[in-house]
Amino acid sequence: METKFFDGSIDRVMPEAEASKAEPAVDGERLLLTESTDSPKVREVELKDTTLEVLKRLLDYIYSSKLSLVHMKEELVIEVLGLANKYGFVGLLLKLIVDHLKSIIHNSNLCNIFNISLQCVLTSLTDFCLEYADRNAELVLRSEVCRKHKLALSLVFGNFFENAPQKQLISRDSFCAKEIDIFHLVGEWIKANSLENGQKLLNEVRLPLISLRDLLGSIRPTKLLSPDAILDAIQEQQQTKSAHLMHRAVIVPNVNIVTTSRGAQVITGEFKHADVMQYKGERGHTQHLITQEPADKEPGIVIELGKLYMINKIVMSLYERNANCWYSYFIELSMDNKNWLRVVDYREFLLPDDNVATIKDDALVIDGVSKSRNALINGDTLGYDWNKGYTCLAIGCGSIVIQLPQPYIISTMRLLLWDCDSRSYSYHIDVSANKKDWKTVVDKTGEACQSWQHLKFEPVPVVFVRIVGTHNTVNEVFHCVHFECPSSPLPALIDEEQDAA
Repeated sequence: METKFFDGSIDRVMPEAEASKAEPAVDGERLLLTESTDSPKVREVELKDTTLEVLKRLLDYIYSSKLSLVHMKEELVIEVLGLANKYGFVGLLLKLIVDHLKSIIHNSNLCNIFNISLQCVLTSLTDFCLEYADRNAELVLRSEVCRKHKLALSLVFGNFFENAPQKQLISRDSFCAKEIDIFHLVGEWIKANSLENGQKLLNEVRLPLISLRDLLGSIRPTKLLSPDAILDAIQEQQQTKSAHLMHRAVIVPNVNIVTTSRGAQVITGEFKHADVMQYKGERGHTQHLITQEPADKEPGIVIELGKLYMINKIVMSLYERNANCWYSYFIELSMDNKNWLRVVDYREFLLPDDNVATIKDDALVIDGVSKSRNALINGDTLGYDWNKGYTCLAIGCGSIVIQLPQPYIISTMRLLLWDCDSRSYSYHIDVSANKKDWKTVVDKTGEACQSWQHLKFEPVPVVFVRIVGTHNTVNEVFHCVHFECPSSPLPALIDEEQDAA
């Protein structure tokens, strides 16, 4: 590496005429010298492990507060980042360089950028590199740079090596590449580098995910694994359902993955090509016939995703033929369309799309004081004043209780607090399926609440809803004008999810 000297006035790296006029625009020159100077009498400072070009770029930034990265070679950008980090430049400069590197990252420079992120302890850049590798797992494994670049050790194999990150790429559940390809890459590195901890690397390969044909035909001849290890993998394949194996899967937060643009398709069910995003008649739904067969024999509606995804949320709209149309169902997931894992079972409960806390649906207000027994659920949200149109209770003495006509799975509610003046209320809401065991789903006891309340919580079976007022800024009475659950039609919720994605 070329070594240059800097005497504090930049006339050794900048023409004298320019240097005489230069004044620092960024408070960085002092940082640059503090770490390298033992005494104020020292006139020259030796900057090791850098080049004149890198130093000039950094000085340009110090004296002009400008740094053009667009036309700079990526190797030079990385060196400038390293020098800036070494001498304490923080804030805007580092952010600009990091954002630029994120915008130009690709397979051929991934290892270099990942390595500098580790050296400079730039967590956001490190995470970005790992997420990029996750999204492009197969391309990364096939990349010549990944296979041959020395820095790929830290990226792919992680903390098995000195100065490597805490989480190695091949141990990540989100690194969604074929397991046989991961094995071949590990094998190449072990043979090419005579790695002492090769067995630790091999332990990261998830052998049960590799087909029997590859285990016997591709892996056994390499002699990298013992016959017992291969037999154990085969045994686990045969004794464990596919859904319970340690699969790798793609993670795409807050994005709807059940779309044709992402390769999803309906493979079982009627109206396979329905436009389910428009909700227009028969063209807007998919269905299947409910028979008298056992539940696990029902054909159901089967959706095949474009690739293997890791999911923790499903949003679904049930087609409503009329106001009294309700459904019960269960949802299962599979890796191979053979072995299924049940993740949702609502066979014993109905899931309404629209408000079921209404008089026409036979809901009742069984506790609470009102001039009209069911004023809380009669649908009137305008005809209330100081004397009528609300249900109330004395704070500290009882509650308002609504009974639904049957059990429902509920995850949203909406209520209108009396708002004819500027007062505010505090309250909590409990639910029960048997009126004995209660669960608090909403806790607003520490908040000042007014008017409309839109409430959301984890889905729970509900027959009884108990509203308990805990505070009123004007008097000791809690007043509620209107209550509904669920709070709004499910299609509207889906639209909001799509907008967020």
